[in-house]
Amino acid sequence: MRQLRFNFNNEVDSFEIIEQDDKTIHVPMPGGDEIVYDNIQQFAEFYAQARDVKPEHLKNWVLVENGDVVSFILRAGTAGVSAEEAQESLDQVFREFRENGQYHPLEVERLRQTLNGAEDVMATLAMSDRPELAQVIYDRLNEMHVFDEPEQEPEEEPDTRSDMERYLDIMLESDKTLAVFGEILNLGPAAGKEEILEALEASTIPYTVASLSTLYEQVIHNAIVNGINVDDRMDAILVVSQFAMNDPDACRKLEYPARLAGRNFLNVTKYTVGRHHIRKESQILDLAELDGVVFLLKDNQPVVINFDAEVDAALEEERARQEEEDAARREAEAEDYEDDGDYDYEDDYEDYDED
Repeated sequence: MRQLRFNFNNEVDSFEIIEQDDKTIHVPMPGGDEIVYDNIQQFAEFYAQARDVKPEHLKNWVLVENGDVVSFILRAGTAGVSAEEAQESLDQVFREFRENGQYHPLEVERLRQTLNGAEDVMATLAMSDRPELAQVIYDRLNEMHVFDEPEQEPEEEPDTRSDMERYLDIMLESDKTLAVFGEILNLGPAAGKEEILEALEASTIPYTVASLSTLYEQVIHNAIVNGINVDDRMDAILVVSQFAMNDPDACRKLEYPARLAGRNFLNVTKYTVGRHHIRKESQILDLAELDGVVFLLKDNQPVVINFDAEVDAALEEERARQEEEDAARREAEAEDYEDDGDYDYEDDYEDYDED
């Protein structure tokens, strides 16, 4: 366990967070309760969004450690490709260097920044303008077997699941819900995996993994193609299933950083979900209004869900009106072009002959 101080963008203030051995972050709350985050990156991103950093700009921010202070700061360049395989070892090595004081902390930090996002750690160290320090870091990483060939993984325990159960598990992992399968089988969107498997077994339709997968993907595809503002699988699942499981833990994870940042509101995206379409709009949500809100996270971004079948007609009318306006504009532009091209070349030619 490590007790840390979290700092946002080198501001004067910081506050306590606790990193457990499993890398989860525990943030103490008044009254003795605490909020748990998967890791420090997740907490930092939630806090940054509470401070009005747009989600698409988070790639330009980086975590920097200095002793027991962890800062989430804006860096000059855009985010590169992370050296994911060596990240834990790099963090440990730089922590050791900061603690033993053999090299100046600024020199160590500069090299750490150079390695941040490196595609090839060894090549970056080889080209470093601090060869002595780079050599020591390479030797330490080598001792930790960072550059070793990966060991052969032990044989896995035999998988006793049926092909259908394995397929449902894969889809649950990727899409986070089985609601569409519940709708396909007329079980309702809240049906669990065992209920779905029983229905498939009892069905008069001889479902196979291939046929069910084809049907599922076709339903998702049709929802995206035919929907207005239905841009991805999550959107498609919402309109097909008309169901969204509230995530109160996600709500708390965003609410508390907002309060730490001195805000009494969240910047969210509001989804009004119809039977075929979705209206998406920005909304400022007062923290006092969180109770009863259907709250999801989409790529670490807060989304509030409302279901309203009447939004379909409104969006279709708006699209038709926009298409008419676009067609009228194109027609006007074409007429303007024809008028500009009405030039009497014959008169010009006669003037040329007279000269």
